Amino acid sequence: MFQYFSEQTDMFARDFSIEQTRTLNPALQSFSTWLATNKDRIPVH
Repeated sequence: MFQYFSEQTDMFARDFSIEQTRTLNPALQSFSTWLATNKDRIPVH
């Protein structure tokens, strides 16, 4: 799934509104915010 979104960024960004998504899920976070919150849960070897 990541590969699809990575390769189809323009189409994905065009077809999906962040504002509309936030109305469905007000707790939606940016990746940077999510990473800062969850960095300690990601194992690094």
